[in-house]
Amino acid sequence: MNRYIAYGLRIHSDLPLPELVPAEGNAAPDVVIRLQSLDPDREEMDEPDTAYFSWEEVGRFEARRGKHVIADLNDNVDPDIARLPLLGLVLGAILLQRGFLVLHASAVVVDDGVVAFLGHKGYGKSTTAAALHAQGHPLIADDLLAVHVPQDGSTPLVWPGFPVLKLWPESVSPATGTGAEAWPTLHERVEKRLCTLPPEVAPDTPIPLRRLFVLKRGDQLAIEPLAPSKAFITLHSFSYHLPDLRERLQTADRAATPVAQYGEVVSHVPVRHLVRPADLSALPEMANRIVDEIRGGSSCEKPPEKTVAE
Repeated sequence: MNRYIAYGLRIHSDLPLPELVPAEGNAAPDVVIRLQSLDPDREEMDEPDTAYFSWEEVGRFEARRGKHVIADLNDNVDPDIARLPLLGLVLGAILLQRGFLVLHASAVVVDDGVVAFLGHKGYGKSTTAAALHAQGHPLIADDLLAVHVPQDGSTPLVWPGFPVLKLWPESVSPATGTGAEAWPTLHERVEKRLCTLPPEVAPDTPIPLRRLFVLKRGDQLAIEPLAPSKAFITLHSFSYHLPDLRERLQTADRAATPVAQYGEVVSHVPVRHLVRPADLSALPEMANRIVDEIRGGSSCEKPPEKTVAE
């Protein structure tokens, strides 16, 4: 089987997963992905710690007990397409089953901590992370962030995922300094580019979560504080929502509910609004402002408006 490591988990897979970091050694797997047939009636079973997914163009998946994935793929499905849901919602379900807080966020490492970017689809999570990476800050996740929330009140920790960015062609050059033609498309029908970067952090070592930025659209670049109550709601909005699975996990006496996890994160990690102009040429300035804010070099306020005399 193919052997990888992501989110601190050793993953053995029948299906090659070139986006993931190869694992060394012969340690036992934490997660096994098998290419097998699934009983068509199995999805109707109400089993704790089990989630089912189905995509007409791809096939069906089962994620069970945070350890097992069965991928029942359609005949002749393109592996590039099959990996998109497998490394997205399906892997997200596995992480939920293992007790992680799972967020729709992209993240980099700045100094000794993780800086994550949350936002609605199309708001620039990947582009913002890419702009930080272009300035030397390692990428550790794109759209799937796994946060371990300790129950002893200590700082939440992020387990590195895999260093792959999915960017629209117009964002590639401003964010990475390379042309879009240097990277393959996700698929012949998808214009987004798959930017696979070399791993720059140890994949089996968690990193403290230091800052969360929630992306907003606006004309002027700004970093604004977010009240804890709003930060709590924001975490809920951008967490992975699999309601049926979540209900079963809580029934199975999971140690911490998502609500408790949100509270712990908000109590330990500053949450900011990042107002981001659409102008891609502003990405380097934005990256600098983010790093300055993290390092204490600037306040979380909008810069003063220029007067006519200026």
